[in-house]
Amino acid sequence: MIRFTPLASALIWMGVLAAPTAAQSEQYAAISAADFVEFVEEAKDIQARYECYREQRTPPDWADLSSRCDDIVGRFCFRFPDHVDVDDWRAPEGPLELELAETRLLKDLDAIAEEIPGDLWIIGQRVYYLTDVNAHLSVADLARHCGGRAHWWCTALIG
Repeated sequence: MIRFTPLASALIWMGVLAAPTAAQSEQYAAISAADFVEFVEEAKDIQARYECYREQRTPPDWADLSSRCDDIVGRFCFRFPDHVDVDDWRAPEGPLELELAETRLLKDLDAIAEEIPGDLWIIGQRVYYLTDVNAHLSVADLARHCGGRAHWWCTALIG
């Protein structure tokens, strides 16, 4: 059985951290609650830094959502001039630096997931960013093995 510090217990109670299931207790036995909290905080810091970087480097015409969208690709809204044939249109590729940063983010989250397997927030972030890079097979596999189909969060991620 894992013993949590008062801080970790309070964070779990508030929903900031996900309490491990009985099956995951063995996996967490080797790390202390303080280490667990530190890994989750590190993951959240990495994710926040990536989002800040992404926001700074998103082309301005991709970020403007002030009018209706002709097509939505991921989180991007596109509007076409009247002379553009929508059927022939293809989504522009994102800046290479953003793709590299997102790849780095996924590698960092994977490394932290190795340290604290089964953490629901980290699994959710990995699913979100894998979906963002169209790695749908990886997403489905990750969601199916995140804690079993009976777990509500894993089931929601599969959906």
